[in-house]
Amino acid sequence: MASCAFTDSDLDHERSHWGNWAPFGECSTSCDKGQKLFIRTCTHNDSSLPSHVSVDCGDDNYEYKPCNSGGCPGSWSCWEDDGHCSTSCGKGTQIRRRRCDNPAPTNNGEICLGENVTKVLCNIKKCPVYKWGHLKEQNLTKDDIKNIMKEELNEIKSNLTIDSKNMSATIRKHISARDDRPSAASVGYVGVALLLIPLVMIIFADALKYFAVNASQ
Repeated sequence: MASCAFTDSDLDHERSHWGNWAPFGECSTSCDKGQKLFIRTCTHNDSSLPSHVSVDCGDDNYEYKPCNSGGCPGSWSCWEDDGHCSTSCGKGTQIRRRRCDNPAPTNNGEICLGENVTKVLCNIKKCPVYKWGHLKEQNLTKDDIKNIMKEELNEIKSNLTIDSKNMSATIRKHISARDDRPSAASVGYVGVALLLIPLVMIIFADALKYFAVNASQ
């Protein structure tokens, strides 16, 4: 006995139906309104028909549905220096900042956790000792300058030796000694001349006024 062949036209929509939607694969994004594929299977209701017979339920057997509609959380950018180190040497501090924009939160997503400002050590090398004339050229704090000047004063004091007896004798010698150098005499003459010149000019001016008054009478 020959078997009968069935075609799609042998089954109408009333004898077939769609199964339930089932997810297929993952969401297209982890956040911020992704899409996910769902599929369904069309089957027939006639148990007398073989299972391999193809059926047509109409419409599509797949569709995309929204998923992960919540906003994406933010992520921190790299730390960046803000300003300069507080000192050029001797354990200074440096302010660093970062931003929650790598990427920024979207659609009310979670903000970045943690602080956006921090302080780190900088220029931790030991400060060199400078002479006082160069302190103004250095980026030093008041405490640094005080310490350096204190060390310099101690060094100067340690190098000074005073002999009170010899100093007294030397002072008396310079006070009582006569200066016979020609230059000393020249200085004396110049001093006398500087005193006489203004006096002569005053007398000369008064004389001119006197003669002018007498001539007008």
